[in-house]
Amino acid sequence: MSFATIGQAWLGHSVITEYLDRADSILLRLNLVLLFFVSVLPYPTHMLAEYFSSDNAERIAVTVYGLDLLAINGFISVLWHYAVAEHLVRRDNSEADVRGLTSKLDPSLVSYTNVIGIGLLQPKVAVALYLAIALFVIIPFRAVIRLIRRAVAARRQKGGLP
Repeated sequence: MSFATIGQAWLGHSVITEYLDRADSILLRLNLVLLFFVSVLPYPTHMLAEYFSSDNAERIAVTVYGLDLLAINGFISVLWHYAVAEHLVRRDNSEADVRGLTSKLDPSLVSYTNVIGIGLLQPKVAVALYLAIALFVIIPFRAVIRLIRRAVAARRQKGGLP
């Protein structure tokens, strides 16, 4: 699960840097804070593994884990919003692309906040949801669906499907 979360952070960070024209000292420092929260992820992960079967400690471990995930995704979003506000993004990016990336980054914050609340009541459900959020971000579902549709259309043209 933590690997998927780190993958999610890396993909988000990579997409943001592809859009950048330049970086300033504040963006670099925000990036360092993001990397800090990624680097401490092994500790909440260890807590989760250690206390996952203990009733009260399990809730604390799941909450600490969720707070770190929220911080990681929060700083990815902060990094992006700062870059846009300070005009650090390349000018050749379309407004639609910039809005699209913004709309992809922000909903995960609400999701993590909600799952942290769920984790206080149902810690095991929260862990599954943390994994689901990370997988939803890293798996390109739209691209997979497009590939399936193209394959079906191609087979229909060849007469292989009704």
